[in-house]
Amino acid sequence: MQISTMPEEVDRLLSRVAISEVQARFCHGVDRCDVEMLKDAYWPDGTEDHGVFVGGSMEFCEFIVEFLLRNHRKTSHYIQNMLIEFEGSDDARVETYGLHYEESAVTTTASLSGGRYIDRFQRRNGVWRILHRVYVFDWIQPMTRPTDEAFEAVSRQFANLGGRFPNDAWDMHIPKMAISCAASAAASED
Repeated sequence: MQISTMPEEVDRLLSRVAISEVQARFCHGVDRCDVEMLKDAYWPDGTEDHGVFVGGSMEFCEFIVEFLLRNHRKTSHYIQNMLIEFEGSDDARVETYGLHYEESAVTTTASLSGGRYIDRFQRRNGVWRILHRVYVFDWIQPMTRPTDEAFEAVSRQFANLGGRFPNDAWDMHIPKMAISCAASAAASED
């Protein structure tokens, strides 16, 4: 390995990590119905083609959260394989496979589906975000969602249940842990 290529290789590695974190923020924002986290994954001048919505990225974030709150009682989005092709130092084509579990709020149905996010990422002032996204739907497996009684019977075994922003364990416990750790550190310094 030549020393002159090291900075570019390190930059590419860090860029891959940053792009992966954007995809994770997108999934977290969708599943928790957290509009601000979703918006943080996109550039304000970005676009989204999600089938049910084609338009600006900021409008998509508002639309999808409203849509999910009205039609789904829970969702879980999972990032799978990710192919990243850099085109220059600040642009990348990214294809990310995803699995999606959704439970209807209006029927007794649920589904597991798979698809791909075809993205144009752009780095501005050192920050990577989605500039253009097209969602490609590949397959679906319909199923019956658990009844409320079955879910409650299993969920009684767990102290922390998933929810939507701001009533999710992430929102409720992580800040408390940070405050608790800071208080412990301050106490140990005394």
